[in-house]
Amino acid sequence: MLNKVTIAAACAAVLCCMLGIGLAHWELVPPNAGMALFVLSGLIGAGAVCLSIAVLFIKQAYPVAMAGVLGALPLIALMGIVMDAARFPVINDISTDLDNPPVFAHAQGLAENAGRDLEFPKTFAAIIEAKYPELGPLLIEAAPDEVFAQALRHAESRGETWTVTASDPEKRTFEGVAVTKVFRWRDDFVVRVTLAEGDAAGAVRSRVDMRSKSRAGRGDVGANARRITAFFEALMAVRD
Repeated sequence: MLNKVTIAAACAAVLCCMLGIGLAHWELVPPNAGMALFVLSGLIGAGAVCLSIAVLFIKQAYPVAMAGVLGALPLIALMGIVMDAARFPVINDISTDLDNPPVFAHAQGLAENAGRDLEFPKTFAAIIEAKYPELGPLLIEAAPDEVFAQALRHAESRGETWTVTASDPEKRTFEGVAVTKVFRWRDDFVVRVTLAEGDAAGAVRSRVDMRSKSRAGRGDVGANARRITAFFEALMAVRD
């Protein structure tokens, strides 16, 4: 009986893990449901490991114990995410301009954001300065209209993971929704281009600011900061 329970627990852990990731990725269930299944798979995996140890010492059934260890795979994956999350502050709204963050104008009217406060939390500013000291606006030696058009084209070319939902050429801002690769979480972003002070030679420079905000969860495991950094790096690569 113990052997069967051990193998069943290991199989359940692996199956639950695959279902959680697969169903969420293919958008057959909401991201929260997929994540719940993933967490459950880790808990079942912990039970499978305990059962494997019991089988090993009580019955000395080595093949069964090894099969039960398969249940540790979802547990290891879950522990990896938890340990990774511990490295990042528990915030879910990141901006490169902490004094005057870009505003979500269009996103506030989306049905998915009904009832949500999209104002930038002032308490996040000090945390961002401390935890993401390298994050800041992007300065480009070109006219703002040119930089805005290029940034918009690049955002629109990023495929299904990015969708531009609104743009305002006069204000040089555009908004959109970014989708994470695995669990398909949806986050709102806004990009703003303004005229910056010229350099010592008097060249025209543009300042690109970006803000990215998660729709779910208190923390983002660094996803929003990575999104901003990746977009800025890609934008510079396109200009080069």
